[in-house]
Amino acid sequence: MTKSGFDVIKADAMANIGTNFKDLDELKSDSLAVEKLPWWIKQKEFWDFTTEMDWSAQKPFEYSIRNFNQHLSPKQAKQYNSRYTQVMEWRKTSKVPGFTHRDYAMKCGADTITLLSDLAGIDKNGESALYWTGSPKLMDVTPTPEEMGCPKYEATPEENLLMIRTFLKVCGASKVGAVPVDVKFKSTQPKFYADKIPLVYENVDKPYITRSKYVIPDRMKWAIVFSTEGGNDLTGRGNNWVGALGASLYSGGPSDYIQIQVQRFLKALGYSSVVSGICYNLQNWPAMGVASGMGELGRMQISVSPFLKWDRAIRCIITDLPVSFTLPIDAGITRFCIDCGRCASVCPVSAINSSRESSWDIWPKDPKNPNLRPELFNNPGKKTWYFGHHLCGAFGRDANDSKCGICMLNCVFNRGTDTILYPFIKPVGANKSALANFLKDMKENFSCTGFESSIPLGEEDQYTLAGESLVENFWNQDSS
Repeated sequence: MTKSGFDVIKADAMANIGTNFKDLDELKSDSLAVEKLPWWIKQKEFWDFTTEMDWSAQKPFEYSIRNFNQHLSPKQAKQYNSRYTQVMEWRKTSKVPGFTHRDYAMKCGADTITLLSDLAGIDKNGESALYWTGSPKLMDVTPTPEEMGCPKYEATPEENLLMIRTFLKVCGASKVGAVPVDVKFKSTQPKFYADKIPLVYENVDKPYITRSKYVIPDRMKWAIVFSTEGGNDLTGRGNNWVGALGASLYSGGPSDYIQIQVQRFLKALGYSSVVSGICYNLQNWPAMGVASGMGELGRMQISVSPFLKWDRAIRCIITDLPVSFTLPIDAGITRFCIDCGRCASVCPVSAINSSRESSWDIWPKDPKNPNLRPELFNNPGKKTWYFGHHLCGAFGRDANDSKCGICMLNCVFNRGTDTILYPFIKPVGANKSALANFLKDMKENFSCTGFESSIPLGEEDQYTLAGESLVENFWNQDSS
């Protein structure tokens, strides 16, 4: 008996990822494809979030890559440069836990993000070819259905979602959803994909790039959203070179590898796709986490998940593969944030809004600092706790040549799943905001986090290193 065209394409698509599944039918029917929500989590309608939205005020955001430093006053810039110079000197002789020679060697050696560009190669414009439609170096080895002599793979949107969800989980994703590429989706996208290069939609068959625009075909109406979750809780090691690997090693890096795998998979099935980069984003990642049902927008301005820990990342892939959509959720997280505020209390640089109630007003301007332009890092149109990205980005992260994750580490909805307290915090605490303060204190007292208190910072001491005690014994772990 000869194989049909569909049999050929199923087998070849699976061969491209090297799994134990015989074909796509087995992939779609696997238990990984089916996700059931806990009893205490409710589903909402499309684009109906627990955060109030004013969609008329939403518009593509004029995001500028790493614009944190341009908001600093001359005095702050001087402090920042002084601090950064100090940290760079530490690399030579530092004995501070988290900033030793050994820690920096780990940061250099284990960081997967810096390897990705070399893996992908350089495009015809001399830029990294890692993102957008994928690296020719990595994509050209994957055949299309036409090259295999068979038609493109076709199934129902529901079947396709099950298929892509299982494929992504095989590749290492933790949660998978999908949202429509419609007017509301486009209103939450960055205005620019690369620095000052517009992101536009056109009536064309395939996505393409010029030096003046990044083009997505109108026919690509589906966005696949997925997250990855790290396993070693490195973010919890504090704001240092070891903690910095929490995002890059266990989340950001794997997410970008997985995007490549998805693009190859879709190409073998007969479909096109475009993907996000590390700095060049197709979408607002927290918005996609909320829209696809992975979490709710919390005080930290991150998609706070009732399912996952914090060492994770979210990515968005726009495609012409029809998939059914997943719905936003109500797990009570946004309501819980009103009376909690723990993340704001531990932020070393007061970048997190500490007001009890959320607001429609973005981060305020500073009369003493005319350089501060909150409209470059806050997109209006939602009632929330707007975030001081300029403080977090420059002082909380870059000034230490690391990544601060203290807010995430201290969130009631993070880690501790192996404690007796944790199952109580999520379903009861999320839906009973009056218990927020009690549960927040319980979380501290039961040591569900490794960081025990906020950091008092004076005007001249705003670069105090956080979480040194969390990394002191890192190199003495017995993993046998």
